[in-house]
Amino acid sequence: MRTLIKNGIVITVDPERQVHPGGFVTVEDARIAGVGPAPQTPSSAGFDEVLDAAGSVVVPGLINMHQHHWYTLFKGIADGLLLEDWVTDILLPLSLQLDAPAMRMSSWLAGMEMLATGTTCSLNHSVTTTTPELVAASIEPQAELGIRQVYAKELRCRTPGNPHHPLNLDEALAEFEHEVSRWDGRHGGLVRFGMAIESNAHWVAAGMSTEQLICRGYELAGRLGLKITTHISGGTFSLEKGFLKYLRETGRTDVRYLMQLGILDPQWILIHGIHATELDIEQMARVGCSFIYTPSSEAIRGGGISPFANAHRAGVMWRSAPMDRWSTIRSTWSSR
Repeated sequence: MRTLIKNGIVITVDPERQVHPGGFVTVEDARIAGVGPAPQTPSSAGFDEVLDAAGSVVVPGLINMHQHHWYTLFKGIADGLLLEDWVTDILLPLSLQLDAPAMRMSSWLAGMEMLATGTTCSLNHSVTTTTPELVAASIEPQAELGIRQVYAKELRCRTPGNPHHPLNLDEALAEFEHEVSRWDGRHGGLVRFGMAIESNAHWVAAGMSTEQLICRGYELAGRLGLKITTHISGGTFSLEKGFLKYLRETGRTDVRYLMQLGILDPQWILIHGIHATELDIEQMARVGCSFIYTPSSEAIRGGGISPFANAHRAGVMWRSAPMDRWSTIRSTWSSR
């Protein structure tokens, strides 16, 4: 199948940030075969499909770097709640009701919503304890839609704050590795695997994550070549249950904790970071980790404004774009 897209305003987002007014894109099967300016547009002969994109912008498919697919089922019910109250009163009770059909439906819905906006790849950060059945229910609908997904499965085990988890740490690591072998690279490369480790202060303080879990998960991710995604420095300034409460108790930020453990490096994708300090930013830039800001999420729940501009000037954001083993996610384009 050969497709020619012509006459559009082609925004390449290549290293030179070239823009081709009236330019073209050629596609062979599922891969981009050519991109160029109007004078170099090939003849329509020999193409199975020709799309006239006059008056439209042609851009690479957008990448959603932080997504919780099943949240799509419950939009609109958390209005007016700040993060901490939303987690305890809405998120946790709902998560206990999720079964495989619900997960599958939410994955379909999230995938269709993203494709409608020109988003062709997402990183799905798992926030619930999943079984092999639930992992399949999250992954398969996305693959059937043809959208790329990096599924970051949670690493959880039996801990003081999670005493009823069925697996100890050794068993959880073995199961995680099995899921990687089961899914990574499947469906023609549409599916990639990542790891979600909750290393922030309130998870550690609650006993849901432990230093051993974090460090051994990091070691496994490194051996398997996986990225690690984690929420950091989010929430409100509440002294009773927010970010400041744990900062006062521990004397360290979430970035500083990972630095103290000696494990913060380019494997890590740090999410939210509303309260990231200048020292946090300096350390992120030095080690080369990624920092993802979620402005729509913060706007809805009153989370605040992340120091995006400072991080960008420090060089952090430039490091968040290249992901070596996921470079093929840039091969899908969409016309808007």
